[in-house]
Amino acid sequence: MELTFNSNDDGYMSNDNNHNKTQSNDKSKLSLPDLDACMERLKAVSGQTHNVSALRWLGLSNTTYANWKRRQVNYGALAKGLLARGISLDWFFAPNVDLRYPGPDELPRIQEVAETYTSTQRTQRVIRAIERIDPVLQEHQLPATESNRAILVETYFTARRGFVPLPTALTQVTKALKQEPDRD
Repeated sequence: MELTFNSNDDGYMSNDNNHNKTQSNDKSKLSLPDLDACMERLKAVSGQTHNVSALRWLGLSNTTYANWKRRQVNYGALAKGLLARGISLDWFFAPNVDLRYPGPDELPRIQEVAETYTSTQRTQRVIRAIERIDPVLQEHQLPATESNRAILVETYFTARRGFVPLPTALTQVTKALKQEPDRD
């Protein structure tokens, strides 16, 4: 499904009909939530009881609801506001969909890591990860071997705000089990 977000910095849609095209003509089983569903989810996450106050909580103007009701939901402005508040777009737009997250081996690593982190920054991040990992190993009475640490450091870095995708978790547990001698 291809999503096109058409918004400018203030959250309003352009009046240019060529610029305001709806989603592509691709047939998709998934659709974006309508205005009512967006407002219910937004009120739930914001703790607000009124549509306008929920949109204001998101950083949008008082006239946004009326504009969206007259035209269509500006999903770009909505996504921008949700991300600014740290709200998961997965939860908001596809709460009951089993989404697939790309694994570390599917992402361009070498160039991305080289551009994002210097060697020193990476080393500091690994040291901080090990400082959190070693107490966990100790708590579970496991030796702090390099292989145990490596598995947990890899898991630590693939975790996303306390969430590790199921395939990654299963892979990490499998690696750990391979290294453990049979107990039979």
